[in-house]
Amino acid sequence: GLSFFSPQKGFGCDNVLNYQIFLVNGSIVNVNATLNPHLFRALKGRSNNFGVVAEFDIEIFSQGVFWGGAIEYPQATDVEQLEALVTFTRFDPYAEIELSFSIRARQHSKSPRTCFISKLIVSASALKPFPRIHPQLINTMRISYASDFAQEIVGFQPSNY
Repeated sequence: GLSFFSPQKGFGCDNVLNYQIFLVNGSIVNVNATLNPHLFRALKGRSNNFGVVAEFDIEIFSQGVFWGGAIEYPQATDVEQLEALVTFTRFDPYAEIELSFSIRARQHSKSPRTCFISKLIVSASALKPFPRIHPQLINTMRISYASDFAQEIVGFQPSNY
């Protein structure tokens, strides 16, 4: 899946080092770049019909605090947000942005955005167009830890899903 570090580290499945899988024939095998490499490639985000994954080992890395957060805008700023996205084309391996447009019944439409730079740079140039858009309903941009940002994102999810 996607994460704050996807531009730098890839999808979550790109960081799996080994799977332990129960195959249809009842055997249990390790699957990695050396053992069963064809099955390893198939499991890394391509398909899941080859057995039941019982365990997986994933590469981890140390990460300190970084700049990020969420900005929520009213629907009236949707065009400006899309224009800012178009300017977000120069690749920065530390910059990650998620745009989502939601329509909530009986409420005004809101457009939350999450922006992250996975290093300690406040208001990095790749993300500057987004904090400049006004009005803003919510702006939580700050320096913090990945765990804090993850909890914040959960709060933006619709309930009962």
